[in-house]
Amino acid sequence: MRQAKLKLLLLVILNTTAFIANAQSDFDSTYYESCKKNLSIGLLFAQRSYELRVTQNITSDTNALSPINYIAEARNTSGFIIDYDKFSLQVGFRTGKTDVAKKGITDYKNIQLNVGGNKLLFEGSYRQYEGFYDSRSSYYLSNFNDSTPYYHNNNLNALRIKVRALYFTNHEKFAYKSVYSCGYRQKKSAYTWVLAGSSYYESFSSSSGIIPDSIRTFYGGQQSLNEISNFAIAGGIGLSGTLVVFKRFFVNATAIPSLAMQFRKYSYLDIQNSKATYIALNADLRLSIGYNAEKFFLFICSGTDIHVYEGKGLSITPRFTTTMFTFGYRFGVNPEFTKKMQEKSIYKKL
Repeated sequence: MRQAKLKLLLLVILNTTAFIANAQSDFDSTYYESCKKNLSIGLLFAQRSYELRVTQNITSDTNALSPINYIAEARNTSGFIIDYDKFSLQVGFRTGKTDVAKKGITDYKNIQLNVGGNKLLFEGSYRQYEGFYDSRSSYYLSNFNDSTPYYHNNNLNALRIKVRALYFTNHEKFAYKSVYSCGYRQKKSAYTWVLAGSSYYESFSSSSGIIPDSIRTFYGGQQSLNEISNFAIAGGIGLSGTLVVFKRFFVNATAIPSLAMQFRKYSYLDIQNSKATYIALNADLRLSIGYNAEKFFLFICSGTDIHVYEGKGLSITPRFTTTMFTFGYRFGVNPEFTKKMQEKSIYKKL
């Protein structure tokens, strides 16, 4: 836990440094415009989940009994967003309920910090989920029916700490933030290449073992696996495009594949631990659709962050998914108030 806190502190420091270093460039106002001189206030609703898929090619399995599909579902989040000039605040509260009897209890922490503009954007995240259920439990639990609880691995803990930089080549005409936040409006269709670089730490661990007892024999020498930890450096190039209709309705799709050099450690309950280095594929997929006018805005956004682990006869794919619905209104602000605030020496340093 102490190491995780230190990594989180490092994440904040890196993102703060990036914020100081970043400068917003000029842009073509016929393609997009800034809404930062308005006070934007909105409501948001979010749903998040962490999925861990595990398959093996060690033992023949004609009946497909051995694949695992662990899922940790966070409670739904409701909150609000306030955006004005250089300041943006987003606050969420846990709402809704989960089916504890069927799916077990999930404890989770999710912190995200994004800084930068439409040219260079830095993203930092800390995600920790503990308590997963296997959605494929019916394949190996006897007499399974609609009321039977899924197999619960209450000790399974997934941790991911990630820092990433995104550079948008067509930042003069394309505003990435216009479709995932309320600070800009894209008025004409445009697309851009996206250059991405990241580093991350990720681990999956369970004191009782990652593989369920009922299917461990399929996994041979990997059946007592209880932790995979990994530090990685990744880089890639992707594409993001926004189709705009009537200067208000929009659809955006973003896909950023990347290659990662992973430095892994495999830990076991009853055999010696091992280390290995791999080249792996990562993918970040995002979709946003909505209405963004001069005053009223409405977004429905979905994002999936996928990592791939191949090796030692196993294929492990962690997948983090977020779906968010946001709507709100931009209020006009007295220009004199804005001018006085911008003249403050502290404000100029931000």
